[in-house]
Amino acid sequence: MSEVLEPLLRNYVSVRDAASRAPAENYYHGFLAALFACAGNRIQDFASNTECGDGYADIVFTSGTGSRRIGVVIEMKRTKRVEDLRNAVSEALDQIDCRNYSERFRKLRCSSYYSYGIAFCAKHCEVGGGILRSST
Repeated sequence: MSEVLEPLLRNYVSVRDAASRAPAENYYHGFLAALFACAGNRIQDFASNTECGDGYADIVFTSGTGSRRIGVVIEMKRTKRVEDLRNAVSEALDQIDCRNYSERFRKLRCSSYYSYGIAFCAKHCEVGGGILRSST
C-alpha cells in the first residue's frame, strides 16, 4: 500500500501542507479520506473519526455483502523522522487492539476485518497490518 501512497504524496502533497498548527495527523487524514471517496460503491459505511469500542478510530468502512462482508479500520500516525515510521505503525496497530475498534464491525455484522496502521512523515509513509481477523 505504501508503494501506492508514496507517489501520490510526492505528486499532491507539499511538505508545507502538513506543517500547520493543526493536530499533526489532520492533513493526512483528509488526504486519505479523499482517496477513499474515489472508491465509489466499492465501500460502504465509511466513517471518519468515529466512535469505536473505547475510542475514536481514524477511518472505518465495510465492503461486500452477506457472509462476505468485511470491515476495515485504519489508524494513522505522523512522525517527525522517517526512522520512526515503523514504530508509529506498531503504535497504531496496538491502539486498534487496545481500544477495541473491531467492536464496530460486530454491530455492522461483519464476520471479519482488516486493521491497518499507516504512519506518515512528510512525503513518506509506512503501512502495516492487513491481516484478516475475526470480529466475532
